Amino acid sequence: MNAVEGTDAMMQRVGALRRGDNTAPVLVKAMKRGQTRTVDLPTVGVDTIRNLAENGFAGLAVSADGII
Repeated sequence: MNAVEGTDAMMQRVGALRRGDNTAPVLVKAMKRGQTRTVDLPTVGVDTIRNLAENGFAGLAVSADGII
């Protein structure tokens, strides 16, 4: 499987892999190595937060000054 499916699809895939032992994933959003700040910065919006909750994520971590 290719793991470059985008954030929404990744959250669905990872959410489905959860074990039943009360562990939950945390989404980390950060710029890729070598990515410029002028184009295509990572974004977090209302849909991202909804998808986190719907797919059983425990939280969200973002890098300072590198996220829209």
